[in-house]
Amino acid sequence: MRRINFVYTIACVALVVIALESCTRSNGIDNNQVITKPYTLYFVDTNGVIYNTNDGDRIALERGPDGLPASSLHTSGQNLLMRKRNGTNLFVSDGGHGENLNFNPNYKSINPAAFGQNIAVNIDNYVDDTTDRLYVASNQGAGVVYNDSNGNVGSVWLQDSDDGLAGNSSITSYAYTRNGKLFAFDDVSRNIYMKENKDAKWVKKGGGGLPASGSGRLYIGDYGNNLIMTGIEAASDVGVWYSSNDGDSWDKYTDIKDAEGTVIDDITAACAPFGKVVIATTLDNGVWRFSGESATWEYSSFGLEKGTRIYAITAQRNVFKNEAVREYVFIATSTGVYRSDDLGQNWIRIKEGIFTAIF
Repeated sequence: MRRINFVYTIACVALVVIALESCTRSNGIDNNQVITKPYTLYFVDTNGVIYNTNDGDRIALERGPDGLPASSLHTSGQNLLMRKRNGTNLFVSDGGHGENLNFNPNYKSINPAAFGQNIAVNIDNYVDDTTDRLYVASNQGAGVVYNDSNGNVGSVWLQDSDDGLAGNSSITSYAYTRNGKLFAFDDVSRNIYMKENKDAKWVKKGGGGLPASGSGRLYIGDYGNNLIMTGIEAASDVGVWYSSNDGDSWDKYTDIKDAEGTVIDDITAACAPFGKVVIATTLDNGVWRFSGESATWEYSSFGLEKGTRIYAITAQRNVFKNEAVREYVFIATSTGVYRSDDLGQNWIRIKEGIFTAIF
């Protein structure tokens, strides 16, 4: 996430679903309220207004409207990066804030077939102890491009010409697992490639068990050390798959079904926050959870306003000075941004509005 070089102090929040240690003080500082690993969550509404929060409660305006909704937001170092809806340009912020925050086109060859939040991935300290690497889904070369300067304007973008990648790859999404493995997925051919570490060659994985190419759209994501694959838009491909062997083979979770047993086929996104549970969002049928406690998907839309449409999902944890941890899941919807403090079982709205992208 975007690096923040100072510590935020937040007010106590009474939440029955989270039991935190009692507050202890040291030199006048409430250790139960000081975040030791700060983050910034960004979300953008349909008018292009960008907001942020550093604690999951207080919302700040990052930039005013430009009239153009974004399909994805990303961060690298101090930079905020954005793709406008259906665009092929990746815009990067100039380091300003609020109304002074400007975006300039940097990389101009995003793969038009790429979709979702995972069209780019930033890996902290991947090159060395101080240098990140930003990967982006491209329509150039083998489909993989990267930047070691946090996407700064004028910096060099390099095509990955590793012969482990097919020459006509059409990379559409990435995943980076907890054990340091990078995955690139080509939704056109349904090919999966793995890079075990920075110096390793790309290796093509089996992909057995996934739907054949040509129907619907799939994108890859991480589930701790494992992988998930989310299918949207076509009935034959809708659902969520998982792999525990680096993408060589895949199994599909059971279909999400309503009370009458009808398969729900309007999945919009899925993620596996903190490697603990899989959460799927749908356009008109709410939020669903799949955990080790159940063999089926459970409806988990408690707290959402009736009729809410859901577009995107992400997660972040607060780690406090006394080592207490709060784990938050956020969704961007047609009625606002919602937060869950219990891995997607219950939701509270933290910002009203129509939001389509969140990071």
